[in-house]
Amino acid sequence: MATPADLSNPTLVKEYVLGSTDEAIAAKYGLDADEVARRRHAIGLHKVSPQ
Repeated sequence: MATPADLSNPTLVKEYVLGSTDEAIAAKYGLDADEVARRRHAIGLHKVSPQ
């Protein structure tokens, strides 16, 4: 089981490139979706609307 400490910035970027949502990442790493969103914004990674 992954822990919050396992969610490094490169891992967070990889999860988003693979299409994971904040909620999915939060469940995988034992965080809440707001914390995932905060970390994502802190590194300048923003959701892209599907086209």
